[in-house]
Amino acid sequence: DKPTQTEFKAKVVDFTQELRGRYPDASIIWVSGMMGSNSLQKTISGTVTEINKTDANVYYTSLPIGTNGVDGHPSTTEQAFAGRRLTQFIEKNILQDK
Repeated sequence: DKPTQTEFKAKVVDFTQELRGRYPDASIIWVSGMMGSNSLQKTISGTVTEINKTDANVYYTSLPIGTNGVDGHPSTTEQAFAGRRLTQFIEKNILQDK
């Protein structure tokens, strides 16, 4: 069964807390897009905003939709573009602060 929005948000929080417990000093990045829906992106983004009230080292970014590959998956060109976008996000938001 598909989780409700409330259940999904709780799972995002739980998973983030589990990661934080294992990696207390890590930067955690939630990434959505490529094949995700706008509602999913909004849910994750909003949940990360809530998490940031107590943990400023959790980030969110979205990637452009890419469905030109096999069976609606991202093509290699789209994957490469997404990789560059994620690299830029990390350089700007995480590495710059270190």
